[in-house]
Amino acid sequence: MTQTNVAYKIKRPFGSTIVILSLLTMISSQVYLLYRLNDVSLFRLIMSLVIVLLLLVLLIVPVKTLLMKPKVIQFNDESITIYNREVQATDIDKIMIDGYFFQSVGIKLQHKKIVSIYLAFSFKEDDETGINELKEWSRRNNVQVKNGRFPRTI
Repeated sequence: MTQTNVAYKIKRPFGSTIVILSLLTMISSQVYLLYRLNDVSLFRLIMSLVIVLLLLVLLIVPVKTLLMKPKVIQFNDESITIYNREVQATDIDKIMIDGYFFQSVGIKLQHKKIVSIYLAFSFKEDDETGINELKEWSRRNNVQVKNGRFPRTI
């Protein structure tokens, strides 16, 4: 029998850091190219600025989720609270676990094709206990758990 309302520390999956670094690299290379060009047409200048602004907007979401507090997941009787957002078991289509040594977890909601960045995480400490508690919670609430890769938003 597992305890309910136990909180586990979580962190962003490894891929979030790669996305942030990739976006920063693209922004810096675009700014560098813009700086290096001497005879820039107005169209090229506007397009470069639009690209930089779009990349900056895309950068806001992963950085925001990286800084979200508190970084815990809590298993309640019929819901999961993750990053201060409560998700009812009836709203969950399935829970997906990606990886073996470094496991990432994604909670796919009903009527959604991909996992939201707010519902993807890894356990920070004692991940085996956290995964076992997650599987036990899903068994009690009739939520399917699937091993394998899952698509997620930026």
